[in-house]
Amino acid sequence: MPDFAHYDASEMLVFTGDGKTVRLIAGSVLGPRTPVRTSSPMFYADVALQAGTSVPLDPTYDERAIHTITVEVEIAGDVLPPVELLVSLVSRPGDRITIRTCNDAKFLMLGSKPMDGSRFILWNFVSSRQDRIERSKADPRCPSGTTHEGYHARLFAQ
Repeated sequence: MPDFAHYDASEMLVFTGDGKTVRLIAGSVLGPRTPVRTSSPMFYADVALQAGTSVPLDPTYDERAIHTITVEVEIAGDVLPPVELLVSLVSRPGDRITIRTCNDAKFLMLGSKPMDGSRFILWNFVSSRQDRIERSKADPRCPSGTTHEGYHARLFAQ
């Protein structure tokens, strides 16, 4: 059931040191847990790295991603441009991933357990049933010509 709860900024966990600042927005990452209540095990963190530093992407979660905001970052030899969403960074749960940068960088890290099945997506409509997506497409309130152009998603399988 949908719910809303406000958390004061002072309640958020912030980790700093060795050229990195990690603000844990929700869930648990690399051990610590925020007070933010979630409906499933997950993490969502805002990360700032100084040039030449790195941060691990928590291997606890089977599905992990980052969304770069400023400058490129490097993962396993691949240089990823800013404003790129990376989905399914690894094909095996538990693989260790390190995010590195040559310049000051800002990005979001997120992860969770896999969902209980496939999801269908149209613009901001998400459903486990294709017929619901089709019904949304037919709804006159749905923006016409809705596409995913302009969104970047790269799948990484190792």
